Amino acid sequence: MIDLTHERTLFEEKFADLDLTVVTYMDHVEYYDPETQAAWNAWVAAKISMLPPVITSTVEWINMSDQQPPTDPEANTNWEYLVYDTLNNRVSHDYWVCPSNGTKPFWNHYGNHVIYWAFLPLPHPKF
Repeated sequence: MIDLTHERTLFEEKFADLDLTVVTYMDHVEYYDPETQAAWNAWVAAKISMLPPVITSTVEWINMSDQQPPTDPEANTNWEYLVYDTLNNRVSHDYWVCPSNGTKPFWNHYGNHVIYWAFLPLPHPKF
């Protein structure tokens, strides 16, 4: 979690030479000067990119080096899973492709960049 009030203070101390005039809207604050706003956006994006990936406790993550997803070449289907890949350093979904021609199964989008996978969570019973 990022404390934006604290980050804004640090940003304004670091870039005191910029135009720090703000415009206050009902739901957010922006800098009046577009260059200052762009610098602030970059600051926040950099801070967010330094956060570790969020992995919920309701999903059991499996290391690819420990176990691959189930393989059923007879089904000749693509099975969807949650994956954590090193290409984007984030959680997404991908398809585990099990070809029926005897070739090795593979991840459709992220290939060898997938280091963890998990079954998709069950939908909430209310839905």
